[in-house]
Amino acid sequence: MRKPRIILPLFHTRKNMFAYAPAFLALALAAPSSLASSIVPNVTGNCVSGTYSTSNPSSWYLQDQTITAPPANLDPAKYSFVAQANARNIRFGSDDHAHFDMHAPPNNGAVRASWSRYMLRGRVSLQLAASNALGMSTGFITFSNSEDEIDFEMIGSEPTSVYTNIFYKGFPEFWHMSKAEIGDIDQMHTLTIDWTKTSIKWIVNGVTIRTVTAGSEELESTMLPAGEQWFPNTPSLPMFSLWQGAWAGTASWTPDIAHTASFGDLTVQCYDDNDQPVPEWPVGSASYVYPPAAGAEAVTPSKRSSQASIPGCTEYTVVNEGETCQSFAKAQGVALAALLTMNPQLKYDCGVLEPGTRICVKRSVFNNAGKEDERVAMKKACSMDTAVEGDTCESIALRNRVSAKQLSEWNAVECKSSTSGSPLTPGTILCVSEPVVKRRRRAADEL
Repeated sequence: MRKPRIILPLFHTRKNMFAYAPAFLALALAAPSSLASSIVPNVTGNCVSGTYSTSNPSSWYLQDQTITAPPANLDPAKYSFVAQANARNIRFGSDDHAHFDMHAPPNNGAVRASWSRYMLRGRVSLQLAASNALGMSTGFITFSNSEDEIDFEMIGSEPTSVYTNIFYKGFPEFWHMSKAEIGDIDQMHTLTIDWTKTSIKWIVNGVTIRTVTAGSEELESTMLPAGEQWFPNTPSLPMFSLWQGAWAGTASWTPDIAHTASFGDLTVQCYDDNDQPVPEWPVGSASYVYPPAAGAEAVTPSKRSSQASIPGCTEYTVVNEGETCQSFAKAQGVALAALLTMNPQLKYDCGVLEPGTRICVKRSVFNNAGKEDERVAMKKACSMDTAVEGDTCESIALRNRVSAKQLSEWNAVECKSSTSGSPLTPGTILCVSEPVVKRRRRAADEL
């Protein structure tokens, strides 16, 4: 069996030696055990720069259970990666890649993994070949316990595009999204997130496709408390995943054929508090081992706000065994677009919902200041039209130059009740463009 390939930063060149000199001096003068004892990964980070190969199972923590953070007693120097969901569907070939397989139902749960360390800013790259099958979504994100998030996402229904997004403290606001063409997503690409105190860059194959700056107009939000910015600022786990999502198209299944995403090397460059590259941050991270009681549990994207109270929600319903987003929405008489807008966590889990999860089915406001009602928030999720006397789904589709089939997909509840040209109730609000929450959280709005 091959040994895990962990390539730490190289210091044999004069340039690298001096670039890391302050950190090297600190490491030489301090006792590693005492430094490591002051580290709390989800508060301070425990980043160690290097290139980490996904291809060797001995460098993976592969328990077949659903976990939400690096487990107690984990030595991240031994295990570079942690399987967080459906480890049985992770396989390793001879091609230096880890492969995530999505099988036909009922074995179509999200496959998710993370790096074994938290990083508070830095540059992280992942080699990735996404699934281009309809219904499949492949993601590479950073995600913190506070639900700060920086996303790449690729979906089967748009097999040459990548979506990027940025989230802050889990607030359910989805329009900080961007899209870029990168070529066939099922080919290997190198995706990079460069995160500093003041900016975030999304880079594909060495080309910067998007840059956002803290405090810029692009990141304005009506949802934030006074004095806060829509910008991640808490230590995060780099995560990667394959899952089924309604916004990625309608999945088709063949019993013996899996949909697959493949992952190569993960390369991490830690930054210190001055956004300078260092071999580890904070100092002592290389010797850190998670304690027996592993501290605060991370919140994963698949659980985002699903059990917590959602601001403005006035009614919850519990998921039954076997329900999907679509079947749940129909059973509750709620439009899928509205359900996804009210419950941002569902973007990742629309294949099969977890029984017992509370889902918001009625919500009066969409921000903590109470300034934005449901209709305004929905208008930000899609373009909308309001039915007048005599309108049908067909007439609204014609008026907005979309097909009746598209309108029905975007408004399954409303248009199901308006069959054979029967009129809609005046005042009914319909999405007349694909909802943003279906296009994304596409990219990223777990696993």
